[in-house]
Order: sequence, then structure tokens, then C-alpha cells
Amino acid sequence: MCAQVGALSRSFRWGPFLPVRPDDSLLHVLLLLSKHHLQAVPVVAAESEDATVKGFITQVMSLLFSENLLICRTN
Repeated sequence: MCAQVGALSRSFRWGPFLPVRPDDSLLHVLLLLSKHHLQAVPVVAAESEDATVKGFITQVMSLLFSENLLICRTN
């Protein structure tokens, strides 16, 4: 018995869909992740109306990036 992708996706508990755009600030992303207890947020194309997902920003990626910014500013 093989599992169908549709059956697996229905069984997964989805969180809220809170996309960000490429021109949103890192602070905005961090606030979304924190406030909604998310592990990742989708990045949608800024120029498209159909909200095409271009990628994801994870908690770890955003924290590493913000840490690198702090290190660059202090040097």
C-alpha cells in the first residue's frame, strides 16, 4: 500500500500562510516567525499577483543572517 501525496498533505497540520516579499525587512520576518511560532515563512514574488512562492526563510537562516549583520557592524 503506497501513500498518496494528497493523503499525506491532508494529514499534515498547516500553520497560517504568512508570506513575505523580497523587499520586506529582516525585522518583519523575525517578528512574524516569533509572533506566530513559525519555523519558516514563504517568500513570494514581489511583481506577481498570483503569490508565486520563490523560496523560504527559516528561523535559523534569519538568525544567522541577523547575527552576521551585527558582527559586520561592530568590526
